[in-house]
Amino acid sequence: MKVALLTPRFPHPPDRGDRLFAAHLLRTWSARHDVTLFSFVDGTESPEDVRAIGRLGVRIHTVLLPRWQSWMQAWLAVMGSTPSQVAFYASSRMMRLVREVLTREPHDVVCAQLFRMAPFVADLDHPARILMLNDSIAMNLERSIGQQPAWRRPGVRWEARRVARFE
Repeated sequence: MKVALLTPRFPHPPDRGDRLFAAHLLRTWSARHDVTLFSFVDGTESPEDVRAIGRLGVRIHTVLLPRWQSWMQAWLAVMGSTPSQVAFYASSRMMRLVREVLTREPHDVVCAQLFRMAPFVADLDHPARILMLNDSIAMNLERSIGQQPAWRRPGVRWEARRVARFE
């Protein structure tokens, strides 16, 4: 089976929950399937990180999205209805890359990890699109409000509402 996986962060090193989950999927899936990874990089990834995923036999497609650009996009989205976490990863380059590769090389399944990657598959004309919501970010944000400094709570509450609608 040909499987495409879209991740917001490059899955190596597996030092955070989303990266660990994606690295495990790639390791498991690539043992039995033909896997293509679409992932953002921010320029901090080492060549060894990329080689580690490549050694799994995974085809790798990356789009550079510098952190400064992501933060600018997130802040510009604050007053709109799009969650900042979705705006953080907005990229016309990723949209084009996904469309071009999947048109040229049809895949049986297309998986987007986390709601942040949903825009890249939402309008994709494909019968097997999967949005993997490992956990509810809206619920996590809502639960964290009490632990936030007072000055930050209104912003976290605002983002939690926008994420809940989006999820």
